Amino acid sequence: MKKFIKKYSFIYGLLFFVLVLFSIVVVLIKYNSNLSYKTLRLISLIGSAIIFLLISFLNGKLNKKRGLINGVIMTSIYLLIVLIFKIFNFEITLSSIIIKSILIIIGNVLGVNL
Repeated sequence: MKKFIKKYSFIYGLLFFVLVLFSIVVVLIKYNSNLSYKTLRLISLIGSAIIFLLISFLNGKLNKKRGLINGVIMTSIYLLIVLIFKIFNFEITLSSIIIKSILIIIGNVLGVNL
């Protein structure tokens, strides 16, 4: 159980760190260019989806078995975090949640199998 918590703590810590760096990059792009809100939203959605896929792929590589189950567990943790943010009135779109959840599962399965 300790190993399980340690692996997921590492993965989510890495995910948090990479997402913070990505957010800083998006903010710098916003203030240094004349891009519209729609374009920035699209960049943010695609970039975060790629980050979720790569981090879940790494999680699958680290666990080396049960990719689908680990993907569902990781997705459940992600949905719990989204629920907490929704309680504090953060605007999160349903399409973004669905895309990232599917990519988490796919990344874990691919990480185990490749």
